[in-house]
Amino acid sequence: MRKGHYDRYRNEGWGYLKNYCKHNFANHAMAEAVVDKAVIDYGSSPGTSYYKFEKTVYFLDCRTYTFNKNSGCKEMHAPQWVTIIYNPHTFTGANSNRPKGVISAWCNSTPPGGIEHEPEISQCPDHVNLYNKLRI
Repeated sequence: MRKGHYDRYRNEGWGYLKNYCKHNFANHAMAEAVVDKAVIDYGSSPGTSYYKFEKTVYFLDCRTYTFNKNSGCKEMHAPQWVTIIYNPHTFTGANSNRPKGVISAWCNSTPPGGIEHEPEISQCPDHVNLYNKLRI
């Protein structure tokens, strides 16, 4: 996840700083797993290059998270619906030749129900950032 930037007064930004400052999401491993394991919810709009991925994440007492409720461990927290907006295209800024990557990431405590835009206010619970190992 790239550092990016965030301006809370203009409500603009992308990357780690936006995800952490606006949505309290700082879990790199979970973001990668959602992008890797989720089906693309919708493709980019014409002229943009963003893709949306969503997964229901369960938090388990064996200090792991999973996308499968029946995993053999007890649930420790209510599930979260994690949404990742991802740009796979290369960022051409100074000293960079890597994908731009995660633009935004947020949580919902209820199924998002087809919302295709980022919520104005959405804070992930603190425990989302503590679970770094995916249990398959």
